[in-house]
Amino acid sequence: MPKLSFYASQDINAGDVVVVLSGTGRIAKASANGSLNDSCIGIALYTTPSGGLVVVNNDEPYLNLSGLTPGQNVYVAFSSGFISPTYSDWVSSVSGTSAATVNLISLGRALTISGITNQITRPVVVTVSGL
Repeated sequence: MPKLSFYASQDINAGDVVVVLSGTGRIAKASANGSLNDSCIGIALYTTPSGGLVVVNNDEPYLNLSGLTPGQNVYVAFSSGFISPTYSDWVSSVSGTSAATVNLISLGRALTISGITNQITRPVVVTVSGL
């Protein structure tokens, strides 16, 4: 399984979706509310404290999730580090916020109820009032 390693800017849990922070090169939890200067790179494989080395799966299918619908795209949720298992869940996660715009980032497609492909898309800026 291809792996990347970065230092954590905060505590990271196994299964968190992570970004590389521009300017520091450190890892943080991804969010649909994140900056376009951040680059979502994958899913943390292990729990790591702030300052520790985070191992990230960025290429292979990730098989340790739950509650997915096979065939549905999976997205970065508004809550840091979390996944929205469908587009309608993503809309629900961002529509109740005060954010004017959010980032739509697909992580890939659900292969099973617990696994996704790892095909991360570039962020698309979405106006929340248009949802």
